[in-house]
Amino acid sequence: MKKTLLLLFLLVFSVSAHAQFRLSSHPPLQGGNGSSGCTFNLRANVSVFIDTVWVPLYGTGPYTVELWYKNTPINGVPGTISAPVWTSLVTQPNTPSLNTSFTGQLNLSPVVVPGGLLLNAGDHFGLAVGGTGVSMAYTTWAATNQDTFTDGNLVIQTGNNIGYGGWPSPTFHPRQFNGVISYRVAAGRDIRPAALISPYRDWE
Repeated sequence: MKKTLLLLFLLVFSVSAHAQFRLSSHPPLQGGNGSSGCTFNLRANVSVFIDTVWVPLYGTGPYTVELWYKNTPINGVPGTISAPVWTSLVTQPNTPSLNTSFTGQLNLSPVVVPGGLLLNAGDHFGLAVGGTGVSMAYTTWAATNQDTFTDGNLVIQTGNNIGYGGWPSPTFHPRQFNGVISYRVAAGRDIRPAALISPYRDWE
């Protein structure tokens, strides 16, 4: 019996340490507007590593896309996305097949975070994604729109006083991030079964 419990514990720990989850605001948000970047907030209910941010890019390319963060949430105009307030995570040149417009059900392009960005339980970060040579689709916020998305582990916040469009000084407001966050529960930080079975939204 003890061996069975030990094996079950190790299985739960191993799966929680490596399982990939996806939290999406897309759909229900499906574009309709666009610019060269967008901001949003992430709040962690358990400790997680952010591995990839999937974004709906459109244009003809080639382009360079950037991902930045700050360790406090956005609450008002974020200013220019640059150090020292913001920290650069990714500068990624790429030339994939892009969407031709900013409307409808859009394909998403991955922005990979090498090593992952750790958010400890309770962390509430602002993120900004954008770039040059390409545009990004987002939704213009309305009071009737859903603006908070969660699977229990992680929360995406968009819209009023959070979502700003443009790059590198986002000012178009209020906007909503259309995308997907791929993440892992941080090994050794949360091994509850709930972390394994929590539902997630996907774009498929």
